Amino acid sequence: MAFENIIIRRATPHDARPFHELLLMSAPFYTTLFGHDSERVLTSMFRHKRNLFSYEHTLAAESGGELAGMLLCYDYVAKQSESIPTALALFRELKSDMLLKLPVLISYYSVMDIVRKGDFYLNNLAVYPEHRGKHIATSLISAAGDEAKCEKAVRLTLEAEKENIDAVRLYEKLGFSTYAETRVRVLGDTNFLRMSKPL
Repeated sequence: MAFENIIIRRATPHDARPFHELLLMSAPFYTTLFGHDSERVLTSMFRHKRNLFSYEHTLAAESGGELAGMLLCYDYVAKQSESIPTALALFRELKSDMLLKLPVLISYYSVMDIVRKGDFYLNNLAVYPEHRGKHIATSLISAAGDEAKCEKAVRLTLEAEKENIDAVRLYEKLGFSTYAETRVRVLGDTNFLRMSKPL
C-alpha cells in the first residue's frame, strides 16, 4: 500500500536525533528504563550496527521532503542473534548505572518485546504530530510487511498500550487482532495488548 508524496527508506546513522525524539514520543517509558541519560544512550545505540536499537532495523518515512516518522522493527533471527550484543552495548553505555537499572530492565524484558519464531516484530512506531493524518503510520507498517515477507516471516506482531485507543483502532483497521494482554508493573502497572496480523 503506497500513498502519494510519502517516501519510505532505510534509516541511516544521521537519523539518530529524530530516532530518539520519535522513540520517546511513542514510548516515554524508555526514560524509566535508561534514566536521565536516555538521549545519549539511544542515539549512540542507533548509530551502531548489531543491536536492536540500530538504524539497521529502522524504517524512515518522509513526507514533502521532511522526515515524518519512523518504525523500529526486526524478525526472530535478529532478536535471537542481537539480544546479547544489545545487552553488552547497554552495559557499555550505562556503565555503573547499568547495575542500578538491571532489575528494572530484567523485569521489563521478561514480559515485553517477546518475538517468536515466524514473527516480524514492530517494536516502536511514531509519527511527528504535524504529519499525522497523512497515512505515514500505514505506509511504514505496509513497508514492514513487505520486508517481513522477504524474511519469510509469517506474521507481524506488536505491543500497544491498551489505553492508547487511537493506536489500537489503527492496528485493528490494518488487520491486527489481540491475542494476549500483559501488565508491566515497572511501568506503573501499564497494560499492553499483544497484537498480530498474519502475512
